[in-house]
Amino acid sequence: MTRSPYPGQLSMLQWRPKFVLALLLAVIISVCVSCRESVTANQVSTGSTTLSWMPPTQNSDGSPLTDLAGYKIYFGNESGNYHTSIQIDNPGLALYVVENLTPNIYYFVLTAINSSGVESQFSNEVSKLVL
Repeated sequence: MTRSPYPGQLSMLQWRPKFVLALLLAVIISVCVSCRESVTANQVSTGSTTLSWMPPTQNSDGSPLTDLAGYKIYFGNESGNYHTSIQIDNPGLALYVVENLTPNIYYFVLTAINSSGVESQFSNEVSKLVL
């Protein structure tokens, strides 16, 4: 078995099977975002949902996106009514775990934000039953 060079961290051989198993057990719901990212919602543990997406490469006018600054996740318990938001200031991030959710159906949308603070339109909505 390969050991991690960093104390307290799992090696590639230790975490890969757990990650693959979590993906196989997850129910994936995909939507297309206005700026072309692909969003999925997966429940891998009670009270949480993992959202993942493909970072956009183009602006809505088709020009290359060169100044992506981050994302904003909106969610709530009613379709179209998003009472909570999470700002993600890392444009390299394409996966986020929303935790501490009570059992319910949640509706999620995602936006991309550029370096000027301009936010894209909402993605298509993803719904997920959280246990």
